[in-house]
Amino acid sequence: MNQMKTPPSSQTVGPFWHNGLRWNEGNRSVFASGNDAITMFGHVYDGDGLPMADAMLEFFTSDKTGKVSQRVDSEGRNEGYVRSATDREGIYRIHISAPNPNSFLHVLVFARGLLTHVYTRVYFGAEIKAATGDAVLDAAVASGRAKTLFAERTAGNAFRWDLRMQGEGETVFFERS
Repeated sequence: MNQMKTPPSSQTVGPFWHNGLRWNEGNRSVFASGNDAITMFGHVYDGDGLPMADAMLEFFTSDKTGKVSQRVDSEGRNEGYVRSATDREGIYRIHISAPNPNSFLHVLVFARGLLTHVYTRVYFGAEIKAATGDAVLDAAVASGRAKTLFAERTAGNAFRWDLRMQGEGETVFFERS
């Protein structure tokens, strides 16, 4: 069996890529219900500050250690996974199981101009503390850009979190390890 030593390159996609990414759950995670669920929404902006109507985000809840939750239902679907494409105004909206206290959601962003997706996180703390104990968040605090990783509570279990792909107020993105 011939094994590839180098992963294949990524390719840009055409204007109809959203059609191939639709899934039965829509923008709702499998286990998101009752008091354990949150609604999150926001805009995705490009480098010129314009809404991106062609982005797609995938969210994964994390456990207390920060690892992606591995709990699945009887059909093999991950409990804390959801995907949402942006609409014409660049807005996404999801319903997902709330992350554990002092935790975060992992986020993958797919959008025009990217040859491969980018990674980030979203936190739900009320305030940014200088000494968090989270090495990733500590680095973002030190850079002065931590606020780009925090969702703002709008009402009840609803949060707003906007992403800026580049330019002024760019969201913190992480390198793959």
